[in-house]
Amino acid sequence: MKIYNKSSYVRCSDVQLSYIRRFMSKPRKQKKTIVHKVGEKIREARHKVGMRQEDVEDFGVSWKHYQKIESGTTNTTIKILYKLAKAFGCHPKDFLP
Repeated sequence: MKIYNKSSYVRCSDVQLSYIRRFMSKPRKQKKTIVHKVGEKIREARHKVGMRQEDVEDFGVSWKHYQKIESGTTNTTIKILYKLAKAFGCHPKDFLP
């Protein structure tokens, strides 16, 4: 298959063509998952209390893991939700969307 490359035609293999279609297309808008929504709720609760991410370590959650929870890149457990609720002075159900 031939593709126009500004100055001339170039010959592309199927692999190259699939790469071009995949990475040169318009970026897709990703839907927010429940994990992202829970992370946002937890971030809002932390901001209300005025804590930093590092301060969460005093309640038994490492700040590295906490960062991942807030950003929505990892799932959390009920146990951690209860620890965070205790830290922020609220109920774990407040973190649910």
